[in-house]
Amino acid sequence: MEKFNADFYDMQFVESETARVPYQVKKFIIKKYNRLVVHSRRGANTFILDLEGVLNEGIISLSSSDQDICDWCDTRALAAARLIYSGGDIVKYVGGFGLEYPGETENPNGRVIDPLWWRRKVRAIHGRQVEHAARQIGMVNKKNSIYVSSESLERVREMTSRNRRILEGLKAKNEQGDEYSLAELSDLGASNPAVRFSELMARCNGFEQVAVTRGHKCVFYTITCPSRFHSHSKNGREYSGYQGLTPRDGARYLSGVWAKIRASLARKGLLIYGMRVAEPHHDGCPHWHMIVFSPAGDVKGVRDTITRYALEDSTHEVSGNKKIRVDSVDIEIGGSKGGAAAYILKYISKNICGDKAGFVDSVEDAEKSESVRAWASVWGIRQFQQIGGPSVTVWRELRRMRDEGYEGLMGDAVEAAAAGSWAGYVELVGGLGRRCNHLITPVFLVDVDTDTGELPVNKYGELVDGVLVGLECFGEVFLSRFTRWVIERGEGDSFEEMVNNFDFGDRARDCLRGVV
Repeated sequence: MEKFNADFYDMQFVESETARVPYQVKKFIIKKYNRLVVHSRRGANTFILDLEGVLNEGIISLSSSDQDICDWCDTRALAAARLIYSGGDIVKYVGGFGLEYPGETENPNGRVIDPLWWRRKVRAIHGRQVEHAARQIGMVNKKNSIYVSSESLERVREMTSRNRRILEGLKAKNEQGDEYSLAELSDLGASNPAVRFSELMARCNGFEQVAVTRGHKCVFYTITCPSRFHSHSKNGREYSGYQGLTPRDGARYLSGVWAKIRASLARKGLLIYGMRVAEPHHDGCPHWHMIVFSPAGDVKGVRDTITRYALEDSTHEVSGNKKIRVDSVDIEIGGSKGGAAAYILKYISKNICGDKAGFVDSVEDAEKSESVRAWASVWGIRQFQQIGGPSVTVWRELRRMRDEGYEGLMGDAVEAAAAGSWAGYVELVGGLGRRCNHLITPVFLVDVDTDTGELPVNKYGELVDGVLVGLECFGEVFLSRFTRWVIERGEGDSFEEMVNNFDFGDRARDCLRGVV
């Protein structure tokens, strides 16, 4: 820990004010305090006083370990059960901790008396409160820790390692005797960086091929948040216009802007398709990069619409240079320079764990990729999103069906998917129009117990959604999944303790639905 350059009473004051702060954050605060106290004792102590609200606003101490969070949640779940039994106001009780009562579900009370429900919610809130405090004091910027604080980066590393051990200890078995660990299944799906990268680039390349064939144009856009979302400059200086907003607030702002853009384009009948990448500035504030394809005659209308809504907020900030908030670059496609897919490749690879996928050139690049992933994990930000085009779910399912010998449209679609031709798939299943016009759709089936006739329910007694079993084309159903899978736990007290602390159910179902 950093030593104090202050007298005994100042040391006591700082220690009391930072008692609820994680180690790395506290270390940074003391380091900054020592720099300030050399010039002004009053200024240094005022700095600590100004942090009081930031460091103590959480529902649970920022220094809490995961076991502390588990214990806290166990207590709250028990209190919720007692309150419901006595007829108290459970909605108000849950809301008092900054959580939203799950009233949209069939059995909301079943959730709020479940410690795992509290843990999922509180872990996310706690992680964001720690990171928000780190941004407020200046830990997150190019000078100190880029994209995400060192404290949150280490927490995400520990969480990733812990989840991996759980997946390695869980086995999926079927009636034919096949057995895989959930870690193996996870590595076969989109959670594998190499698979994810390859699929995203296949879709970008495919959209570009469609654009070339149809004579469409491509524009690369960058949209940035107003100044109130940006906390610090690259040299660590806090921006005067910063209003204490989080990257999650910034992500909601950008999503709101895009919703207005989409609605306006739909009203005008302007077609767009492509890919969007969300990534952080050095201080964690999000911005978007997009490759947007559209017919040549629609390019101006699309550009004007995107520019209008991207600049609608805080217009006084862009009177001199609109590019600081929205920028556009025309991309030549179908030529010798690599085109749109090559243009966005670096943004996609930067936002995926490049050190494992092999898409980075240095240790520094690998560390940045890890920090970006940690940033997205902490703030719950979706990094990649397809703009327009057909269903990715159908595409993935078609790639599972490559050896079945189908005929007609289904056979052609399976062949295109097996060859990795997103462009061929787009044209076959209905082009770039609305999803309801596409000719192949996913089929979901509720897995009814054939012996008892009972419908499947989750642990809260609610009916579960149907599982993906195949595809429908012109009224005919083509099955792609034929086996039942059962999840079995590993052995050992330490493994049981890990599983009991983490609700692995959704993760397990994702592994099974996506791969086997």
